[in-house]
Amino acid sequence: QAEVRIVHLQLEDTVLELFHYRTPQGRPPRPDARQSDLGLTHIGFLVSDLDEMQGRLQQRGVRWLGETVEIRPGVRVAYLYGAEGEVCELREIREAPKEAGGTIS
Repeated sequence: QAEVRIVHLQLEDTVLELFHYRTPQGRPPRPDARQSDLGLTHIGFLVSDLDEMQGRLQQRGVRWLGETVEIRPGVRVAYLYGAEGEVCELREIREAPKEAGGTIS
């Protein structure tokens, strides 16, 4: 028998369902866990202002995996460890810069 608290977070047509098992008690994460292991190892969040979000999380003592990276023009990502060791990705998508140039008349 299990005792579970379930929360639904909805934004438009998307629903994220979160479970917290009160019983049975869960096992701690393995110290040698890898991204390729089964289970939740990575989750991503789209944010509108990556710098602002990083500042807020930094104040809460979040452990970062490295520096913010621009993976392509206008798209920046940062990675941090979640509460249970999972990797969380923060992604900001800005309008890609327009190429310099023009027309010849």
